[in-house]
Amino acid sequence: MPALADPCDAMERESRLDAVLTMVQSRLLPLLPDGVIHRTGRAIWSMTSTPLPGANGVLRYDARDFRGPDSERELDTCLAVMSTSDMPWTFSVWDHLGGETLRPQLERRGFAVLSRRTAVWLDLSATGPSRLRRPGGQVRQVVSAQDARDWAAVHGRVFDAPSAAVADAVRLPPSVSFLAVVDGLPAGVLSMARADGVAVLYHCGVLPGRRRQGVGRLLVETAVAQARDSGIRACVAVPSAAAAPLARSLGAVATAGVTLMGPGPGSPSEVIPPV
Repeated sequence: MPALADPCDAMERESRLDAVLTMVQSRLLPLLPDGVIHRTGRAIWSMTSTPLPGANGVLRYDARDFRGPDSERELDTCLAVMSTSDMPWTFSVWDHLGGETLRPQLERRGFAVLSRRTAVWLDLSATGPSRLRRPGGQVRQVVSAQDARDWAAVHGRVFDAPSAAVADAVRLPPSVSFLAVVDGLPAGVLSMARADGVAVLYHCGVLPGRRRQGVGRLLVETAVAQARDSGIRACVAVPSAAAAPLARSLGAVATAGVTLMGPGPGSPSEVIPPV
């Protein structure tokens, strides 16, 4: 069993949150076709042959001591390598990792802001037992091949992603995945992975026709209950704007801001790496 994650202050939450998210991504992305993770200086980035949101791009870039020509060249090298990807990719700019410095550097190179999100932290020791609300359905942990196919089909519709790429990977450790079934039909999905004593919730989505019916809450509460029962003391996630109210209602605390940026026309393909 992993070491328990004790409740911690805001600064410690920030530093642990992006670390555990990157740790989980670094384990999961190589399970995708041609998926690889690279660590080069300040950057941790991924490349795959799968057009899956978040599967290609810079996951973490520490720009807290970014200064001078050497830092400029290091960033340009990272962007030049990423520009070789045929898949759409993004650059995650964390506020607490020098975001105020990094965002202008990327904008100067033709990058644009795609979205802005806030990662959240939920101390499970500070919450009581879950009262699972069941909107006429159930949540199953994905174990069978059929559940994996149903999970991948829902995920593909919600996130506009190829289901075949994740149908096999969803049943593999180190993550567990959940499938919500309402009136006998798949309705929503969620995955959870653990790192450094913290549970990371991701890939949470509900089909359009089943939204605002409590399906998302049921999925999250099921995962949180399982995490607590297994000794995990904290959950983290980067919810979408639509899911942020649910996170707040469960007691999650806004912890770290992240801006997703993408290359604009002519960038970063025009970036030339140093010799």
